[in-house]
Amino acid sequence: MAQVVQVADEIDEEKRKDLILAFLSAIFLFLPIIGEIVGSVGALADVGTVLSLLGASGAVGTDIYGIVSEPQNAPLMIMDFILTPLSLGDIGNIAKAAKIRRGMSDADITKLGGKVGSRMKILDHVKGLCTKGLE
Repeated sequence: MAQVVQVADEIDEEKRKDLILAFLSAIFLFLPIIGEIVGSVGALADVGTVLSLLGASGAVGTDIYGIVSEPQNAPLMIMDFILTPLSLGDIGNIAKAAKIRRGMSDADITKLGGKVGSRMKILDHVKGLCTKGLE
């Protein structure tokens, strides 16, 4: 009977840990969003930057906790940890970049350098192939 009580206590402890981790993850998810909104107000730009940094730092902390608490998933979590900054997570920046790119002429693109121009031609070619498949 003592083993059943001990196992029940361990299950309760794990549930509490999971609840706390889910709560913190939700907060760390929304902090950068709140930081972007607050940062759009000129006088509060520094506060927005701090909130965004706190959210990113918290996400890193929860990733590290995940690696320590579940070592069997460590390789996958480490790859996620490394590749997350490389992801295109900010849809606002993506939209701005797309709008700027659409407004650029071929001459503007060649001014950016040979590598950029050749890669943009590849992207345009691929984009053309994708639109042909939709027709």
